[in-house]
Amino acid sequence: ETLQARGAQLAFMLDEGGAVTRGTLYGIDRPVGQVGISEKGYLSLRLKAKVSGGHSATPPERTAIGSLGLAIAALEANPFPQRLEVVQFMMGFVGEALPFFKRMRYANAWLFGGGLKRKLAAHPLTNALTRTTTAPTIIKGGSAENVLPAEAEALINFRMLPGDTVVDVFQSVSEMVGDEVIEVLPAHGETLQDEHAWDPTPVADVDSPEFERLAELIRATFPGALVAPYLMTGATDSRHYAPICQNVFRFSPFFLTAEEAALMHTANERLSFINAGRMVAFYQELIRLESSLAAESETKEETELLKFEEEPKPRRVSQRKRLKQTELEEEISAEEEIEIQPLPEDDEPLEVKPLRRNKGE
Repeated sequence: ETLQARGAQLAFMLDEGGAVTRGTLYGIDRPVGQVGISEKGYLSLRLKAKVSGGHSATPPERTAIGSLGLAIAALEANPFPQRLEVVQFMMGFVGEALPFFKRMRYANAWLFGGGLKRKLAAHPLTNALTRTTTAPTIIKGGSAENVLPAEAEALINFRMLPGDTVVDVFQSVSEMVGDEVIEVLPAHGETLQDEHAWDPTPVADVDSPEFERLAELIRATFPGALVAPYLMTGATDSRHYAPICQNVFRFSPFFLTAEEAALMHTANERLSFINAGRMVAFYQELIRLESSLAAESETKEETELLKFEEEPKPRRVSQRKRLKQTELEEEISAEEEIEIQPLPEDDEPLEVKPLRRNKGE
């Protein structure tokens, strides 16, 4: 907010995000440095089931926990539709590493789209790149084994694909599971638009020189790796800088194996010493490179300023001289505007009277 108030604009930003992986993209067996150029949207909804409580010996037709379970099952059984545009965009950068027939599938999604979607949906990572995801994360209900709770709640987390919004997801979920028992509510507060929910972020420019420099550095740090832009499925703090930075990139400079990826946010999450060393070297080189470019830009600006100062300047005229010159120009202009009217012609000749002398002369 402070930078925005000052009118600052950043050339680019680099936050955590994608890494160099192998085997995570369908059909590619080479290492790929995945640079996040956008983030999926974020929304958590609360499903609240309300019924009459009672004794477990005489349960009603619909219980709070049972109704809540059916609602969650319905959401999981009816996921949001798959879309291939994000994956197709990524493959445009690494398609050279694909075998011919797999490359043909991506290039002709209108024909092979059905089979391609099934392949991508089979893996959690690629599935998340093709649809808005649905994930039940918290559930709570009864407190005693022989008591039917009057209420039960569950939190469902959604990550929106670009093109879907917070409002779209809320309306879709409400239409699917909302009824006289299940109420669909924002998980935090009473409104959808707050700090706990946001739409997908703007997309960074992959044709910018900043992206190209970042890609070159990735290829230099990880020899043999391809570089591809991708959609960040998680969330980072960089989204807060969108008003002052068009090119926000998300990349973590380490090689992530499938085993290490499975440990993220779980027990024994770790990073190898080799990866830690690569990260330090990467950031050192990035800072050195960008600092040298900034120094070159400042030197160029100083040179242009010196050239401007050395150029001959027009002679300054004092205020008094300018005033006198202006007055003179106004007088000349006024004289030019004077029109001389011709004398009227008399109808009668002029009478000349004799000069009378005074007495005594």
